Amino acid sequence: MNDSSYSVILQNLSSDYYHGQIDFEDYRIQRKIVLDKVDEELNGFSIIDNDPGENNNKEDFFNTITYVQNTDINT
Repeated sequence: MNDSSYSVILQNLSSDYYHGQIDFEDYRIQRKIVLDKVDEELNGFSIIDNDPGENNNKEDFFNTITYVQNTDINT
């Protein structure tokens, strides 16, 4: 599926929620399905492919890099 198709799907989904045709939980569930599919196609990673038996440490998964501004006056 191309990018514009995903965009149309997400726009329609947002419109359905905005107009009260679906509730918030349904909106979130359907949006997650679409975004997972986009992630899978663009990044080659599928949430389903991830084996739940693996040792998935959330701390390792969400590691971030912090950039600290140099506050040394002499530099």
